[in-house]
Amino acid sequence: MEFLKRIKFEYVYALIVLLVLSGALFYFRQEKMILMILGALIASSSSITTFFFTKHDPKSEKKEDTGA
Repeated sequence: MEFLKRIKFEYVYALIVLLVLSGALFYFRQEKMILMILGALIASSSSITTFFFTKHDPKSEKKEDTGA
């Protein structure tokens, strides 16, 4: 049960997006849509990587000063 408490919606959503795009890439491999699907797969994986490796914690109460 401890494992299920650690799973967040963001993780599940990111995994589903990557699985759907990877499946579409495999399914439409002979079509002209392959470049659009490949571009979406690269863009989504880079944005997911950026999200996971940033230090942003949306649940923290402390506001960071941006210096602006």
